[in-house]
Amino acid sequence: MSLQLIEKKLGQLRGHIRLMFFSWGLAKVTMWAAGLTLWLYYTDMLLKLPGGLRVGFLVVAIVVLLVVAVRSLIYPLSRTISDEDLALLVEREYPLL
Repeated sequence: MSLQLIEKKLGQLRGHIRLMFFSWGLAKVTMWAAGLTLWLYYTDMLLKLPGGLRVGFLVVAIVVLLVVAVRSLIYPLSRTISDEDLALLVEREYPLL
């Protein structure tokens, strides 16, 4: 195999891994958003909270959602994946190459 073909394949693999990181992170953020929305709705319906406490719960939910977004989306997508890391991943998966 030529060097250009190997670099092209590693670039495609890097793109697939980044897409997987994005999909997984987006799924986690969506699940957390749905869970927090249900939590806010049911605590509001069942407990009849005053306005200040509702706003406090909303602020806490937004902060939690931002932390999940940073940890699940921004941090994994900001990491660089070197060619050596990709080559080691391929060698680990296909040891006969």
